[in-house]
Amino acid sequence: MDLKKFEIIKIRESKNIVLKIVANTGETIKKDFLFIVNDCDLEVEIIIKVLVFENASVDLNTILRIEKGAKNTNTNLKIKCLLTSSSSFSKIIPSLEILEDDVKAGHSATISSFNKVDLDYMRSRTIPYKKAKELIIEGFLR
Repeated sequence: MDLKKFEIIKIRESKNIVLKIVANTGETIKKDFLFIVNDCDLEVEIIIKVLVFENASVDLNTILRIEKGAKNTNTNLKIKCLLTSSSSFSKIIPSLEILEDDVKAGHSATISSFNKVDLDYMRSRTIPYKKAKELIIEGFLR
């Protein structure tokens, strides 16, 4: 694997990290992240939120690496993606590289689109369709 293309983020303290990636209409985004945990006894949660608009695409490759010596760390990588139309596209790859035995680590990825039930409910409460989509996007990015 060619790590030269990766944006490297070294984690040296317990923290929550939230990254947001927005692909606007017609835009193509390719991102590669490598999160490295070197120190022991850390609590780390990484959340990446990806919003993909019409005719846009996101290709995201994310690695969480726990180095040898990072004992007793508890880390979690979550990637959440929202596609705003049927012409939106995403390729999401979360990965773990664990080089230490005594750790807790997890990763997950979800890709969703607008939920028709939620939109219909909001419209039944007199919220226009466009405003309902805006509210869902706003809630997703929070």
